[in-house]
Amino acid sequence: MSQLRNQFRASEGRYTYLSERLNGLISFNPSRFTYLTLAQLHDGEEAGRYLIYNVQDMLHICQYGTTDKVPVRSMSFSQPANNTLPVIPTCHAFQSSADGYDLLIGLSTGDVIVASLRGQLQGSAANTKPITFLHYNADGAVDGRSCTSVCWIPKSEGSLFAAAHSSGSLYFYNKGASIAAESRFSMKVGPGKGPTFTVSVPGGGINAIAAAPDGSKVATVSRDGVMRVYETSTSRLVTGFKSYYGGALCIAWSADGRYIAVGGEDDLVTVFGLAERGVVAWCQGHTSWVSHVAFDSWVWQQEDEAEPTGRQIVRTTSGMSASGVDVIYRLGSVGQDCQLMLWDITLTSDGLLASLPTGRDAAELIAAAVPRAEMIFTPPTVQARIHHEPLSDLLFTPEALFTADQGGQVKCWQRPPLMATPAVSLSDGPEADPCAQQQQR
Repeated sequence: MSQLRNQFRASEGRYTYLSERLNGLISFNPSRFTYLTLAQLHDGEEAGRYLIYNVQDMLHICQYGTTDKVPVRSMSFSQPANNTLPVIPTCHAFQSSADGYDLLIGLSTGDVIVASLRGQLQGSAANTKPITFLHYNADGAVDGRSCTSVCWIPKSEGSLFAAAHSSGSLYFYNKGASIAAESRFSMKVGPGKGPTFTVSVPGGGINAIAAAPDGSKVATVSRDGVMRVYETSTSRLVTGFKSYYGGALCIAWSADGRYIAVGGEDDLVTVFGLAERGVVAWCQGHTSWVSHVAFDSWVWQQEDEAEPTGRQIVRTTSGMSASGVDVIYRLGSVGQDCQLMLWDITLTSDGLLASLPTGRDAAELIAAAVPRAEMIFTPPTVQARIHHEPLSDLLFTPEALFTADQGGQVKCWQRPPLMATPAVSLSDGPEADPCAQQQQR
């Protein structure tokens, strides 16, 4: 077994191990995944950045940069009178909202909670129950199967969100029409109290969902290995593709909304182009299932106009480029092989996205699987074994990279200073909100 790496070098410099969570680690559980969510509160005594992660039946809230310390708050969703199976937080996401209900949590029972992060922080550290929250699909009133993925819909000011279930159903909710004066509000079946609309996604169950940066589309990946893209406003299927083998497990959008990365049981990271309506890159390197993929919205490269043969590395929150310019998108992935991989994928921007087809049969909208023998593979620029247990998540922030595994361990990696960008530190000081780049889990 290879030794764990405590540093690795990418094109922009060296990433260095900074800290890790050592308390509360658990034995490997193939059905329990630790996921990471970045949150930021902008005012009041609770102002600052927080890292939220789940382990077993607990959801932990840490101050940013202190994941090696005891969490400042923890949440449990099990009921004392319920002596059956524990209620597990399976997925979570954060989006700033004027009403304060900003922390979206999916549970193993199918229930969906929208909690107030500020309200939880204002409560006693000894209290592990949700304090101020909205409760959707209570007691499985709409869908009793486990919630597998949740996401906020961008550009909705924190009012719209989606929840996917292992049943294969995707539900869209309008939180804005549901706020009541009470601190606890249960959403059950009835006029105006259920999802605004439902999409039945074929494929034996949804594994993950992700919303496009402009909020116009939601992409899903399912057990049948198909990635599907639906319009948010109409629930119409617009495009997708099928992997050549196994189920698709994870998904992420590029910050400009042009590309979707998918990882799964074929051990590959596949990049799909909406304008191209097909796969534009196959990334090979993992030796087991890919657990999570993410675009790094703060590192990308494009041709230097002054020196066309040169490259410049910049930090950005959009990843956009001028028309006709080659852009190298930074993509990260982690897998069951305990490895982190970074990929630099060169793609050419041609300006506006092409219009997606309408009125076609669903089978025609899904690009067929490509035989492995016909794929042209992109190798990783970084390949490092960084955890002892299979990895479950990674999270890019402006100054760090966080990774998590299925034993509940969370590690923090310090970024190198980037060209043309002042170095920044792991502090809670004010800065541009990075949570806009990370709204689903």
